[in-house]
Amino acid sequence: MKILLIEDTETQQVMFKRLCFKVDPSYEIDIASEAPDGIELAVKNDYDLIVSDFNLEPTGFTAINVIREVRKSDKITPIVVITAYASFDKAVECLNYGADDFYNKEELNESTVKQMVSKAVIKLKENSERERIKELFVKNSTENRILIENVDASVFSFDMNRKLVRYNQKAKEFFLRSMDVTLKHGINARSILPETITKSWIKILNEALEGKSDLQELFFTTVNGEDCWIEVSMSPIDIHGEIIGAAGFAREVTGRKKDEFLIKQTLEKEVEINQIKSRFITTAAHQFRTPLTIIYSNVELMHLQSKRQLNNPVIEEEITGYKRKIEKEIDHLTELINGVLQNEKVIVDTNLKIKSNDLTQTCQDIVDNFNMIKPGNRSLNYEVIGKVVPLKYDEELLSNVLYNLVDNAFKYSEKHNPELLVKYEPTGVNIQVKDQGIGIPKKDLEGLFTPFFRASNAKKVKGTGLGLSIVKEYLERNNGTIEVDSIQDVGTTFTIRIPTSP
Repeated sequence: MKILLIEDTETQQVMFKRLCFKVDPSYEIDIASEAPDGIELAVKNDYDLIVSDFNLEPTGFTAINVIREVRKSDKITPIVVITAYASFDKAVECLNYGADDFYNKEELNESTVKQMVSKAVIKLKENSERERIKELFVKNSTENRILIENVDASVFSFDMNRKLVRYNQKAKEFFLRSMDVTLKHGINARSILPETITKSWIKILNEALEGKSDLQELFFTTVNGEDCWIEVSMSPIDIHGEIIGAAGFAREVTGRKKDEFLIKQTLEKEVEINQIKSRFITTAAHQFRTPLTIIYSNVELMHLQSKRQLNNPVIEEEITGYKRKIEKEIDHLTELINGVLQNEKVIVDTNLKIKSNDLTQTCQDIVDNFNMIKPGNRSLNYEVIGKVVPLKYDEELLSNVLYNLVDNAFKYSEKHNPELLVKYEPTGVNIQVKDQGIGIPKKDLEGLFTPFFRASNAKKVKGTGLGLSIVKEYLERNNGTIEVDSIQDVGTTFTIRIPTSP
């Protein structure tokens, strides 16, 4: 066993040599009183164990300087740090830089020296086997080198001491251009990174060395002062169940991040514009209601005054005709305003009241409503097929949908009774509203759910063109869908599908 002790205190040197002699007189002990001498010996010679004091006077060096320089030289010798001032933070720092163990000097005795040596022997065997596997890996990866050089990304690998083992030309060019760092074999991972991303990069690398894969996006400023985003991914290099390092890639994604930012800005602007539009429409619609009410009232007053003063049946009948036309247009405009307000409410209102409901009861309420009114002296036929199960939906929204579709079925047909069919299936429920009315021309089906759109054969029937667009919006908010099947002059079937509650 050949051991190098780097210790600046003579009494500690003598004590350590005495302990080693007691453990095994055959141990060879080399001693360096200063860090530079110790580093030189460690690099030039092959030791089985290096033991270094943490604070090395008078040079101002610490064990971390020793660890860095030894690891740079590709030496795999186990390094143990000893100190009279034990500190958990110091221990962690040393281990992060590549030390294998950390002891308080007060703990040093024959037992701890035996433990130290035993661990070193095991570590040497492990490191030797790891190096053998690594050589085998490198030897058999010539074909991979050709592939790696043609990848449009920076590709690299690190060993268990976080030193750079391999990299492609893209990596060399990227690090030189962005960070003014010239990559070379054996350079420590910390030495090639900007300070702003060192912590995150080392975290990804450490996780890979522990057997975990990770991918992150990191931001830094290049040496030219430009903002740069890179996507970094690392995974463990596992050879026959042994992790010997980590491999990964980095690629610049600045362009994509800028595009994402612009898209986000555009979406935020669009939301803001839609909110302004919505507020304007709502305000304008409410403002229209007041003058319409006044016009309606004054038309009624004018009609009453004309009846009293003119006392002329012919003129009175003519004025009554004008009054009906004005009232009809006022009613139409009021209906249009109400439709616009309802449409905006659906778009803006995000407070859904989705809960488990009985769909058959919701439909029965619609049926009772229409069969009580009996539009055109007709009824709504209602049928339920399949096993009834609870569904999750906003009852008010779905009731509005069904009412609108059934109302249309009555409006756009004259002779036959419309039908409401509810069919339960394992994955969901289908609701069909059928009529045998005027149907919808094929050319108009595509725009049917667009706001203010009306089929070309529906102009004579009162409507605003907003109903079906509101229906579609309602259903999408309830995770539902709607389809239409129609033949002109034959009839129309609207099919709603709602997923079954889990």
